[in-house]
Amino acid sequence: MYSISAREGLYSIGAREGMYSISAREGMYSISAREGMYSISAREGMYSISAREGIHKRNVETVLYSFYKNWTENLTYVFYAFQSAWSCQPFFSTGLIATFNVFWTSYNIVGYAMLEKDVSHETVMANPQLYKDTMTSSRKRVLTDQLVYIGYGTWHALVVYFVPIYTMHLNDRKALADNVMEVGTTIYFAIIITVNLKLAMRTRYWTWINHFMLWLAMSTLFFFVYLYGIIWPDHQISGTAQMNKSATRLFASPHFWLGGVLLPPILALLLDWTILAFQRTFYPTVSDLFQEWEKGRDVEARAVALMKLAPPATGRNQQQEEVVSSHAPAHEQADV
Repeated sequence: MYSISAREGLYSIGAREGMYSISAREGMYSISAREGMYSISAREGMYSISAREGIHKRNVETVLYSFYKNWTENLTYVFYAFQSAWSCQPFFSTGLIATFNVFWTSYNIVGYAMLEKDVSHETVMANPQLYKDTMTSSRKRVLTDQLVYIGYGTWHALVVYFVPIYTMHLNDRKALADNVMEVGTTIYFAIIITVNLKLAMRTRYWTWINHFMLWLAMSTLFFFVYLYGIIWPDHQISGTAQMNKSATRLFASPHFWLGGVLLPPILALLLDWTILAFQRTFYPTVSDLFQEWEKGRDVEARAVALMKLAPPATGRNQQQEEVVSSHAPAHEQADV
């Protein structure tokens, strides 16, 4: 009887151990399943972080640039109104005004809004701390950036207006002066080239599509002005009489190429380039540091960027303690 009881006890003990082993295996399977779900969620979260990081910055830049380019153009109307004693004389042709936002300043911003990346997708996936830069964005920050763009637009409007004005007033070889519409067309060229190159300075991720749209917007303007100037008197379209044969005279004038195409964009964007170089050298943002790291110019840039994004030491230690305590066994948590 004792042997039977002993055997039964052994069987019962073995059964219990088997149950424990089964429970342990089931627990391990559940843990593995949970870890797998967590890893899937983490990957999905990383992809969403990467998408949000790029979309937010592109949207903000697109809105600011759209406001900036129209601010620059409309300020030239104000300057001309002051200079002409509010004569209400047209300064730009109707066709040039109507196509400003439709063609010459729309191609590049479409390519920018679709393709721009401040850093590569691989960098964002490997450094999720970059999302903190987007999370800390606020209305105050966007308004500050808008004021900065207004300042740039005001300076650009001053340059693209007064440089052609004081360049085109000189007589040509035949002692003939350019008319008001020709001077306005020269200023229009200066505006288009300046605002397009401004967005080119802000572009970090260049593709053949960006290049194509940028040069398409600036080069087709020359063909448009030439065709627009030879329509009248064959076709009586509003504004064409004022532009009659103006492109032929402008394209043959050195004042146009120097005072409208070359000097205004260089003088206007020289300030932008100087401020941008100073900021990236002495006060770089986190994105700037990761861009330098991607290019291989500064191997320590990534470490500096992570230090800027790192939370305070006390908060990090507290998080680590909470994570350790949550994974500790039940009897250790009870002792704590």
